[in-house]
Amino acid sequence: MRTCAPRGFRPALETLEAREVPAAFTWTGAVSTDATVAANWSSLEEPGGLPGEDDHLYFDATVSIGIPGSPPSPGGTSVNCDNLQSLGSGFAGVHIGATYTGTVTTGEALTFGVFDLANGAISQSASAYDLSVTGTFNWTGGTLNSTPSAAAVYLNGGGTITLPGGTNTLTTGSTLSFGSSSGEKLTTISGGGDLLLNGTGDGIFVNADAKVNTVVQVGSPNAVKGVNNATKVLTLSGGAYWGYTGQGSATLGLRVTNSSGIFYLRDQASVAIKGEQNDVDFALSWGYSQGNVNANDPSLQITNGCVLDVSATKGTSILSGRVQLVGNSALTAQQQVATIKGKFEFRGGTIGFHQTPTQIGDTLVWGHFKVEGDVLWAGGVFQPGLDCRQPGPGLKLANKWIITGTLTLDKTNPDKPTIAPVPQFLPQGQQIAGQYSLIEAAQIVGGAPAYPADWTLVTASKPDGTITGYGLQK
Repeated sequence: MRTCAPRGFRPALETLEAREVPAAFTWTGAVSTDATVAANWSSLEEPGGLPGEDDHLYFDATVSIGIPGSPPSPGGTSVNCDNLQSLGSGFAGVHIGATYTGTVTTGEALTFGVFDLANGAISQSASAYDLSVTGTFNWTGGTLNSTPSAAAVYLNGGGTITLPGGTNTLTTGSTLSFGSSSGEKLTTISGGGDLLLNGTGDGIFVNADAKVNTVVQVGSPNAVKGVNNATKVLTLSGGAYWGYTGQGSATLGLRVTNSSGIFYLRDQASVAIKGEQNDVDFALSWGYSQGNVNANDPSLQITNGCVLDVSATKGTSILSGRVQLVGNSALTAQQQVATIKGKFEFRGGTIGFHQTPTQIGDTLVWGHFKVEGDVLWAGGVFQPGLDCRQPGPGLKLANKWIITGTLTLDKTNPDKPTIAPVPQFLPQGQQIAGQYSLIEAAQIVGGAPAYPADWTLVTASKPDGTITGYGLQK
């Protein structure tokens, strides 16, 4: 998890005695572009003063708004503001309005309590001063760090990022670092257009307790794209999550690394991950523990009806953690399919089903996990649910793994591919009986997976001997 660099000594400003009343300062640029010159600011509460950590700053080409209970402060302008510093560690709020067309350049690392960015630009300068927002961050227009650098913007209080629609963009030259200083804080990315990462850093970090929810809508998809650096990374850690919800499609131009968080698709979202040298890598340093899902296990959650398209990349690599398929009661029985398009490598962890089965009206439906591409299964456990309500030897309902390409099993590693069925609705005292079809593929090579000793493996094949499926029977 990234943290802010220690603050250094600043000789430019004289430390003044603390004021009891917060003030609203409007930027006028009356004599110059220097933010350390008091004559460039207008304040009814503190005339002739400089802003400090209890104050709100307003940048607008029209008359700006004072703090609640105070009259408006006159003198709005779009003059650039250079070398922005604070008498303390930062400011209670910075508000860059929709009519401001200039650039606010920071002269040190700063902390904002609230940050509204509606137009113009804020620059973290060539010195790459970090910026921390402890309260809500609302970004509807303008450029967040117009000087591409390795600077970071730490968003610790949640808020909203509203994309401008169509082919328009919001651009940042910084690494965005989502976190939470106390409890879970939700940041929502919505609207149409692109969020462009234009910096020289790693991309996006989603740290402990942080939640980022990107809303996709029919006719107005939103996208997150890395534009300058082909190695842009979205990193999830510490129980954080990055998720897509709604209907429609979105494009993510990042490589995703999930060390201990959740990457999810809900409702009927379709997410395409594109870009050269990109792949999806859900990895961590420990394995998934059986039983309840540990909040620190990396998870890929796909609700039935959703599609994760990695066909333009190296594919999906699951090293450990959990792939979790979730039912969707809003869809029909035939739509209870969670889909990944592209190459899928399963090397460790589990593939399991949550809320199995899903109730559609009066019917219980068992979901399918579909991979449209080839699959390498080199380790990990497939955990399908089994419907044990009806006794007898007949073919029974169960979750199924469907592969349109070739399923290749690699059993050279100690953690061998394994099927571990999860019986459900088994009446007390009744033994499991029947045959369950669990895996279907265009062809299966490399042998059979491991399975419980008290079951019999059932093989499906074509007339030419090509194996196309595996099931279990008791």
